[in-house]
Parts: sequence; structure tokens; C-alpha cells
Amino acid sequence: MSLLTNRLIHYLDRHGVEHQLIHHKRDYTAQAAAHDTHTRGHRFLKSVIVRVGNTYAMAVVPADRHVDLRKLADWLDADSVRVVTEQETFALFPDCEVGAEPPFGHLYGVPVYIDEELTDSRHITFNGGTHDTAVRMAWSDFMRLVQPAALDLALLDM
Repeated sequence: MSLLTNRLIHYLDRHGVEHQLIHHKRDYTAQAAAHDTHTRGHRFLKSVIVRVGNTYAMAVVPADRHVDLRKLADWLDADSVRVVTEQETFALFPDCEVGAEPPFGHLYGVPVYIDEELTDSRHITFNGGTHDTAVRMAWSDFMRLVQPAALDLALLDM
């Protein structure tokens, strides 16, 4: 188990959050991880790290969607929004495998924006910092801990 998974699990434990670790085959896409964890694509959270002007943020969308960078830029009144490089991601989340960041950006000082479609979830599943471990927990606990801003930021076609 990676350090991030340990850090995340300790964080969830400290806050009394029930959660389940799901070990699965090594997947490099959120859709594949959703499939291997028997989670519908719209209930598996995909974290996308973006650069908004001179700062970083985390955009969280269902695994079966893409982040609409134009919508996000409009919502944030930013001139530009782009997906970060692998080097930037590793610098921000050094104890995480690139592409497997959990949607807990606040643990790294990164604000979290979620697609508003996710707000009707009961349970969610997401990468736990590695490409072979996922975490399942209640949506209400996620919202209580992360307190993300909910925006319309997903592209529907995938």
C-alpha cells in the first residue's frame, strides 16, 4: 500500500469515516478501475489536476466523463485552464502514483471542484493513490470532509 493510501486511510479513520479498500488489477484509466471494482462509471470519481492561471486545482468528474476546461475557466473567471503535466502532478502529490490521485486535494492545499452530477450519489469509489487500490465510502462523508464546490464541469460525451 502506498504512503498516500496510508495517509488517506488514517485521515478517514481519524474522522470516523467508514470505508472499504478495494484491491483490483492494475488499471490506468478511471473507466477500467470502475469496471474492475464493479462500480458504475458515473459513481467512480476521476480526479483531474489542472492549472488555473498561476494556481492548481482538482476537478472531479465521473469516470465516464471528461472535464470541460472551457466551462471550468468560465466558472472560475480564469483566462486559462489546462491539465497539468506528469512532472507537475508528481510535485504536487509526491506520495501518489501519477493519475491515481484521490479526490482529497485539500490534503495537499489544492481546492477541489466536483461536477454537480455527482451530488446525488449515496456511495462513491475512487483511486486511493495507486492504480490498484480504490476506496469506497459514503458521499455524505466525502462532502463533509472535502467541502468541494459543485459546478457543471463535465463533458457528456465519452
